[in-house]
Amino acid sequence: MLWKAYVRANCSRGAVAREQSAERPGVGLNRTFAAGLVLIAVAVLILVGWVSWVASDRGADSYTGTAVIDPGSFLDIPFEVRGAFTEIYYEFTAESGPAVDVYLLAGQRYRDYLDGRPVFQSAEAFVHEGVRTVTGSPYPLEGSWHAVIDNTDYGVVRPEGDQARVRYLIEAGGLPTSSLVIFLMCGSWFVILGFGLMFAYLGLRQGPRLPRPAYCPSCGGRADAWLCPRCGLAIPPPLPER
Repeated sequence: MLWKAYVRANCSRGAVAREQSAERPGVGLNRTFAAGLVLIAVAVLILVGWVSWVASDRGADSYTGTAVIDPGSFLDIPFEVRGAFTEIYYEFTAESGPAVDVYLLAGQRYRDYLDGRPVFQSAEAFVHEGVRTVTGSPYPLEGSWHAVIDNTDYGVVRPEGDQARVRYLIEAGGLPTSSLVIFLMCGSWFVILGFGLMFAYLGLRQGPRLPRPAYCPSCGGRADAWLCPRCGLAIPPPLPER
């Protein structure tokens, strides 16, 4: 009689639905599921925010202005490139006076320039000689660089005693590659943790496996655990069988 009364109560799917004990385990499990979703959302937002920051951080180190360079002189603008995949942008325009030679140099190529040795286009040198305006957006090597606006007879230009008025813009900066890798690893960890919590919730929701298959007294579905996978109602002992 008691068993039939319990079945009728479950069939009503009303007040006793999903109530197997006073602890109400379904509430805690729902919170676990919500925590998994929150962690996944946080991980996605972190990754999206980080990628957006990387994309917008190209101009973190910005140098702009107008320089008057006397004949026989040059302007040296040092800047840093951080990260192996950082795109920089530069623009040089001779507003008055002669054309100029523009060099972006790093490492040995910069030392060659200071020593008066010729430099050529390479991974450590971007060479623009005899120009009145030039722009570029390369992906240079990571490290210390120098933008040189030359109004000497070092390159192809001969100043002939005239000053050069040059407007320049350099946007460099970027983020260290190691930091990007570490942050991506942390974001992946949050995603994995979130999925783990979700799968844990789905597994715990079914409860421990039954020693033998049973059938739900409410919907008649086959159940291998203490909760029916079809309707979610508890299967109390003694287990009904067909």
